Amino acid sequence: MAAPERVLLQDMLDWHRATLLWKCSGLTGEQLAQQGVAPSGLSLLGLIRHMTKVERTWFRTRFAGEPVGNPFGENWNADFEEVDGARAAADYARLTEEFRLVDAAVAHASLDDVMDHQGEPMSLRMIYLHLIEEYARHNGHADLLRERIDGSTGELPGDGRRVSVRREERERGEGAVVDPAERDSLHEYVTAAGVNRRRRALDHADHLGDPAGRAAAR
Repeated sequence: MAAPERVLLQDMLDWHRATLLWKCSGLTGEQLAQQGVAPSGLSLLGLIRHMTKVERTWFRTRFAGEPVGNPFGENWNADFEEVDGARAAADYARLTEEFRLVDAAVAHASLDDVMDHQGEPMSLRMIYLHLIEEYARHNGHADLLRERIDGSTGELPGDGRRVSVRREERERGEGAVVDPAERDSLHEYVTAAGVNRRRRALDHADHLGDPAGRAAAR
């Protein structure tokens, strides 16, 4: 609730990442590929693929300058247009791997570092804010898509614990992409990442001799 800016931005991004994964948990590939909110062609699997592209494009390609392109080939809209439930597990794994690659690509950059975007300087800070906005919008879509599939609703609080507003526990069906154990591990993923960033913030405050900064980082 009170921490250095970089810690807060990363934690909020991680929370939104975990929320999307949780909204997709316990479903089969076929369910993830369902386009459940007509007339829209959105699907949970499409959102997984889309956020893989968005994370890669903004952090790795545009900001870090890595020579990586669209993860789904030449069709720029393949994230939504070429959804295949049989490939859902691979798409899910690609997104979680992108999290790690993105975080590594910007780990040593300053929030004030900039890239050129359409002729104007754009900071890493703004990229974080844009990704948080992108996830927030699409997690709202994921709320509706998931409820349409099996009635599940709820949110993932900031500390990673699951809160369900209206949900009966179900046994996992055959071919589920994310099983209950993997869903529960999301708490460990988010918490561990937050602890590591807070430790770095504490060390930085100690180096500067900043008691107030240390208190905020804690």
